[in-house]
Amino acid sequence: LEAPPAFTVDLSLPPRSRWRGALSRVIAKHDYEHGFLPAFRMHNLSLFSQLSHETWQVLGDSLDKWYPEQADELRGIADEFAEIGHAEVSYLYLAGWVWFHELAHSSLARFEAPHRDCTAILARDAAGKTLHTGNMDQA
Repeated sequence: LEAPPAFTVDLSLPPRSRWRGALSRVIAKHDYEHGFLPAFRMHNLSLFSQLSHETWQVLGDSLDKWYPEQADELRGIADEFAEIGHAEVSYLYLAGWVWFHELAHSSLARFEAPHRDCTAILARDAAGKTLHTGNMDQA
């Protein structure tokens, strides 16, 4: 087991450029076919295939309206996927992943697990820093 690739997000850059290079670092360690593709394929079958074109557009439009900076960051990531030959990982597709948690708890999801529950922890360390973590318990 090895550490994941390190990458520093430069927040002084325009949002569309902040993540440039992160994808290539991941792909250098885990090619698309054995890294991203299995996760994308599974969730395409269990959830994303249920979304209409109009719904995809609403998801992207919602990001543009409420989270424009993050929307531009995703556009930059989508640009990099296109550059490595995977234009199907578009801005709208990545927008779907932003809303994945909400969509996965809707009637659209086709998970075989009997429950779609989550676990979360909110705590404060000795220095007063608030920590939050969570997972999706779908297995």
